[in-house]
Amino acid sequence: QQWHAEAVAAAVAAKPQPLAEGSLARRFQLHGSSWSDPLAGLHQMHDTHVVQATAQAATQPIYTATSPFTQLLNDEERYLENLLRHTERFQQSMTSELDNRWEAFSATTESMRTPRVVKGYSYYTRTKGSTTLDCRKPVLSDKTLGKEQIIIDRASLPNIVGSSISQLTTTKISPGHDRVGLLMDVQGDESFGLYVMDIDTGSLVEVVDNVRDFEWLQDGEGVVCLQADENHWPCRVVSHRLGSSRHHDTLLLEETDNRFAVSISKTKDEEYIVLYSMSKTATEVHVVPTKDQTCQPKAQLLRPKQDALCFVEHHRGTFVMVSNANGAGNFEVVGVPAEATNGAPEANSAGIVSHREHVQIIDMEIFADAAVLLTKECTQGRNGIEIVHFDTDSTLMQVPLPEDCEIGIVEFGTNPDPGASSCQVLVSTPRGEANLSINLESCSMDHFQSNFDENISIQRHTVLSKDGEQIPLTVAQDPRYVSSNPPLLVNVYGAYGVSCEPGFDVVSAALMERGWAVAWAHVRGGNERGYQWHQQGRGVGKHRSADDLEACIRFLHSKEFSPKRTALVAASAGALAAGQVINRAPSLAVAVILRVPFVDTLTAMSNPELFLTNHETDEWGDVVNDQVAFEALQRCCPYHNIKPQAYPPTLLWTSVSDNRVPCWQVLKYARRLRDALPMGSHGPVAVAVFEGPHGLGTFPPHELAAQDMAFLFESLGLPLE
Repeated sequence: QQWHAEAVAAAVAAKPQPLAEGSLARRFQLHGSSWSDPLAGLHQMHDTHVVQATAQAATQPIYTATSPFTQLLNDEERYLENLLRHTERFQQSMTSELDNRWEAFSATTESMRTPRVVKGYSYYTRTKGSTTLDCRKPVLSDKTLGKEQIIIDRASLPNIVGSSISQLTTTKISPGHDRVGLLMDVQGDESFGLYVMDIDTGSLVEVVDNVRDFEWLQDGEGVVCLQADENHWPCRVVSHRLGSSRHHDTLLLEETDNRFAVSISKTKDEEYIVLYSMSKTATEVHVVPTKDQTCQPKAQLLRPKQDALCFVEHHRGTFVMVSNANGAGNFEVVGVPAEATNGAPEANSAGIVSHREHVQIIDMEIFADAAVLLTKECTQGRNGIEIVHFDTDSTLMQVPLPEDCEIGIVEFGTNPDPGASSCQVLVSTPRGEANLSINLESCSMDHFQSNFDENISIQRHTVLSKDGEQIPLTVAQDPRYVSSNPPLLVNVYGAYGVSCEPGFDVVSAALMERGWAVAWAHVRGGNERGYQWHQQGRGVGKHRSADDLEACIRFLHSKEFSPKRTALVAASAGALAAGQVINRAPSLAVAVILRVPFVDTLTAMSNPELFLTNHETDEWGDVVNDQVAFEALQRCCPYHNIKPQAYPPTLLWTSVSDNRVPCWQVLKYARRLRDALPMGSHGPVAVAVFEGPHGLGTFPPHELAAQDMAFLFESLGLPLE
């Protein structure tokens, strides 16, 4: 064991006591199969606590009340505190280092990014110490910039709204540029509200409760608001007039099928607000004119529910759609005249960019005379940029990318002006960030600026999986610090068609400066190689994500890396692949970190009463009604396949306010994993309990990241430095 002896002794002394044998066990039956879950009662214990605590003190956080369930959480916190107590100085030092790294990185990226110039103002953000300032400067008649005006000082927001702030996710300036709307969660449970502020006075104009997203109507007095139900599920869209009662809101859309989630966006020309009702595989689209003068806008059906995904822009009287309908799995672009939609856009559509088997369209930005596409080729998953001009015969023009930018995260930068002559693109890689300016006429790169650390080596490998499929694998290292037998951190996701791309983050940078290599396994279930890559790794093919991950780790071990210096990290749905691999071959890693892990997938997907279950059937299978899907998930569910064996040290994250992967699911997994360890083994299996939304598990604050690093260093026997 690598762990500090005194830490082990202290942790063992505080180790959570076993629960009363059989007290929480339940038996389940489905499709002729019967199984026992020894910890199923933790769900009921949790729900009982929530009901009682809410009844006792409706205005207080429910986890401040004492109950058997909160005692379990307290036990876990005490255990982890004792386990890592001797690393406190290291954690404090790392938190400070990560803060400083981020501040320095942000300063360089802010200087590279193009300000957002809209209607006579240049908008930008900058950091001041530990806070972020949202600012603007007027564009004067001679094209120079006037005096800076601070729109939002995020450090002062708690004083303005009268509450601490858990999340600030969105800020949007009103069409008159006199107000700003802020989307904030002040409770930490994803209960968002819209806070409208006067820009000149900095005063709070209005608070609109239960708003998950919003868009301004053109008169600046109305907003279209996305609302959620009691489970925080986005399902309604209303139009609200500022200063009026919510009872006077106009209902624009209400979705009653919980397989579908509702979202909204505004077209770039600001002519329409688009309302999407979307499942994992199907979309319905309505549009709302932003210049409606009746004060009661109506939603027009643009596209009825169909088994395809669709995203909409508007350009000079034509709706431009990116869709994977009619077998176009990697997406195509079509145009539909606005006056000819009638709820059947495909009947009146004209092709702009055809579907291609070897190239997937990732995103699109519309300009006056052209559309810019971000693409990914489907062999090695390399990035691309293409331009199609509307006044030509839809010929696609390739924009040559620097080799440094072919691997990494590519997204559009600030492009508010449809009449602009260039398109801003941002690229993030383990080396840093780059800002590209693409000339729309010449289809070439006008400007390239980066803060890349050219010392970082990035290699893309191809690994053969169990069935012979070729799996991309990215490895980043800093050769200046690499020694023999370097430590290795492997990242994985592989779900929902979301790519696990190697972008810049300060934790990886800090690790590489300490001699680590950081790897990203691009397993099936993600989107790295296009539509079929996701299809092969969902439903009954979910086991392929784990097959691919195991193949990638074994490939790395066949090179310069050792199992005794390998760590594995995954978050949320990515924990399904990681958990399967650790059940199959626990010796492949000596440390595992699973953040807000979805590891009891069988229980969740077998219970239609859990609010996400119906929405998730397209990804995990309809377990309740499909025996084949049930048997496939039963075979690969990490929780239900834990068996008596030595598992690597494991750190699990859970949030008391997470309604996607509730904390009772994570506690079940931790307890069962501990129970499976051989007699006398301390594991350790630890749980980090935090307050905040599910997303913090994917993008952790630096103090939590520093805790992760302490756990990794101890598990690998590395010096705390």
